[in-house]
Amino acid sequence: MAAPTLGDKGRGKYVAVFLQLGLMRTISAFQDGLYPDMQALADLEIPVAHTIECRARWSMALRDSSASTKMQAFGRAIQTWVCDHGSLRLAQLFACLPRLAPAVARQAVWTHDFKLVGSLHDLIDLRTLPDKLVDMAAQRNDFEMVTYLNVDIGHMGCTSDAMDWACEHGNLELVMYLHRHGRPVCTKNGLFQAVSKLHLDVATYVVEFVQGNDFQDAIDEAINTTVPRTGRLDVALHLISLGARLELYAMEAAAASGQLAMVQWIHANATGDRNDPDCLYAPVIYAAENGHLAVVEYLLDHFCATNGQLDIMYPNAMHAAAGAGHIEIVQAIHRYTNDTCSMTGAMDIAAANGHLEIVQRLHAHRPERGCSQRALDLAAANNHMDVVVWLHHQTIPFTTKAMDGAAKNGHLRMVQWLHAHASAGCTDQAMTEAAVNGHLSVVEWLHTHRNEGTCWYVLDITASNGHWDVVQWFHMNRPACLGSTQLLKLAAKSGHVKMIKWIVAHRIEGCPRCGRLAAEEYRYPVICHILQAVPRSKTRECPTCGTLTDALFYAEKINPRICQGHCRMK
Repeated sequence: MAAPTLGDKGRGKYVAVFLQLGLMRTISAFQDGLYPDMQALADLEIPVAHTIECRARWSMALRDSSASTKMQAFGRAIQTWVCDHGSLRLAQLFACLPRLAPAVARQAVWTHDFKLVGSLHDLIDLRTLPDKLVDMAAQRNDFEMVTYLNVDIGHMGCTSDAMDWACEHGNLELVMYLHRHGRPVCTKNGLFQAVSKLHLDVATYVVEFVQGNDFQDAIDEAINTTVPRTGRLDVALHLISLGARLELYAMEAAAASGQLAMVQWIHANATGDRNDPDCLYAPVIYAAENGHLAVVEYLLDHFCATNGQLDIMYPNAMHAAAGAGHIEIVQAIHRYTNDTCSMTGAMDIAAANGHLEIVQRLHAHRPERGCSQRALDLAAANNHMDVVVWLHHQTIPFTTKAMDGAAKNGHLRMVQWLHAHASAGCTDQAMTEAAVNGHLSVVEWLHTHRNEGTCWYVLDITASNGHWDVVQWFHMNRPACLGSTQLLKLAAKSGHVKMIKWIVAHRIEGCPRCGRLAAEEYRYPVICHILQAVPRSKTRECPTCGTLTDALFYAEKINPRICQGHCRMK
């Protein structure tokens, strides 16, 4: 007997049910895993936001640039996704990937996206986030966003960093607003930044907030390090009236910026022995390096008047001028010396930096005391072909450091020229350094034309630096090149999600627990999640982790010390 079938009318009823708006989305909500449109965001690592205290420990410009680059990359990915799928889908995204909710909130504040901030507040209530969003808005000098977060949303994420940022930007209106609303006042860093950047109205307003040693430290640092660069004598005098202590080392900042009048004033008025040659060494070097001839001549005149010949200061001053390519300063310094002074060091550094004219002039003056081998090696490493060819014609011999250095810096044409014209060759450092710096074309050429090999650590450091294409090349072309148990740890420290996933899938080296602990310490949750799921394997684990029980092996041990130069704004 044939099985019963649905007629067209009955089939239409079932089809209509399954075509109901939202039904398939409701069904899929009960499935494990991620929606296809969220897969790419699952591998998106959350950028680290640095506090002022963290930033001050390292290069300020480097930290700000790095933070901005990472926030922009994260923002592009999120904005593209929102444009494609709409802000209404954010609720589902945060349900699947909860870690993205605060990260997207920070991104919205960073980019002045009021519409997205409002949508996020409706979804997750920004008052519940522990993030310091007011600090971030102040970092961006976004007064409008600060007031919106403070008044419309009532977000309490604010520390003294907010007013410090406002001081640095010279935003008196924002400083006063934060003060009136009872937010934490600035630290000595805020006062220092306000004075250093000549925001005197801000400095006058906040000076009462910074007391005792902090106040003294701020004005002392400003008058000796940043104000001299500006040449603003009026500001320096104002700081002295507040009790700032002017030291002779302030000449260094003034000399580096070519502020001759400021150099002369500091030299005449600062505390210390102005006839001590030690106080002139650094200013002369900074002035010579930055091409400030008048400052160099003033300092050398004073030095020679009180100390006689310049011989003891000559090498560093000449090296600075020659290395920076300031030939008129090279000539000026030479006028203060006798004929017994060596030119070799100056010629070497000029060659290393590609200043052929200076090399030729110094060589013409003292041909019997020419460049050393170091000059040729450094010129090659820095890809100054005209200098290399000229020195080669002077019969200066190469060493292996020439090709090693050129390979390290990715200068393939120089490597090829040295291969053809120099018999010294290279060492295993050539391919190693080319690899760890991501110069795949150099690695491939050396693999084909040389046989020196690589150092044992090449795969570890290359992975740590995120050069995925180079790691893949070694995997395919030099299978005998192995990583150590530190492979995953080093890659995890740098936050390279793609690299971590590839190593787990294609290599047997690298201890997952060491990698996970590094990711926890440096706050990379995606990498933590990936490595937490890696099965145990004696071939992967380091000797310490290999002896642990499963409970200890998989235990989360997040280091409470957030900042080692890698803090997240909390």
